[in-house]
Amino acid sequence: AIGRYISKKNQTMTISSRDDQLYCSIDWGNKAPLTNGWIRADVSGKTILTGYKWQHPVDIEFEDGTIRSISLVGETFDRARDSAPVGAAE
Repeated sequence: AIGRYISKKNQTMTISSRDDQLYCSIDWGNKAPLTNGWIRADVSGKTILTGYKWQHPVDIEFEDGTIRSISLVGETFDRARDSAPVGAAE
């Protein structure tokens, strides 16, 4: 999951590891503030992006055992071509 994802509108989602958890930062472009939060599972087992006093459901699409895209709030972010899946040959 760690890596960069890009939407058709050239918005960038970066997922990294912080304190052994998945941390997400989204640059929406157009001088909009960054969205930062943690990717977690909620009590129902759904994946969510959660920040300070808010949370949004996240849909993750897999391909060949790796994440192909991540969707939230109507935007789909595809894995950047230069962002190889963790464990992939470099």
